Amino acid sequence: MANGCPTRWPEKPCPTRLADGTRFGEWPPRRKHLESAKEITGRVRDKAVEGAKAADEAVRDNPYQAIGIAFGVGALVGYLAMRRRFRTCD
Repeated sequence: MANGCPTRWPEKPCPTRLADGTRFGEWPPRRKHLESAKEITGRVRDKAVEGAKAADEAVRDNPYQAIGIAFGVGALVGYLAMRRRFRTCD
């Protein structure tokens, strides 16, 4: 860390700016990064809400099928967990 350079090899040149124009160790992050993060978070939230609504509708349309699938997945997970538990005890 010679001359404030964050690299471990002082013989290599140490750039003071990254490709996007930010400086090493610059804090707080630039406004454009925060805006980008907010936009991405909003899109992810919207897709999660859409997925939850679709799943809710599917379960309401086919409740017995949903119960059967949940039972099957639970049984499979339980079987795999028990198999792994007994395999490590040998």
